[in-house]
Amino acid sequence: MSATTWFSGTDKLAGTFETGTQGKDDAEWAIMFSTLIFDTFLFATGDFSDWMIAPKASITTQTSTGDELRPITSSSISSVSMDILIYNRSGYATDPTFWLDKTTRTFGGRTYNSDGDAISASGKSIL
Repeated sequence: MSATTWFSGTDKLAGTFETGTQGKDDAEWAIMFSTLIFDTFLFATGDFSDWMIAPKASITTQTSTGDELRPITSSSISSVSMDILIYNRSGYATDPTFWLDKTTRTFGGRTYNSDGDAISASGKSIL
């Protein structure tokens, strides 16, 4: 499925947002995961041309002021661990925000924001 809009969840990746019917891939859906024990996130575009596997703590731990370098496990641009820029400031609805490319601040041409207002240079959504 190729999405034309960003995911509508606004829980800052806390796992408290639930919508749609799980497994119904022709529409947006999300399950609550706030009570599940896990330590890794996978982020990907709908066609998986761009993806990233990151430790939960790298994404959810608040940053002190601005962007901070945080480690990820692997991605579509690196099969080994690397650091990426992440904003996760208290009081900012758009955070966590992150980029795979530290220079251009893009995730395969896109910026990921957790409030559904992410910017897409290519029109692809990040799942």
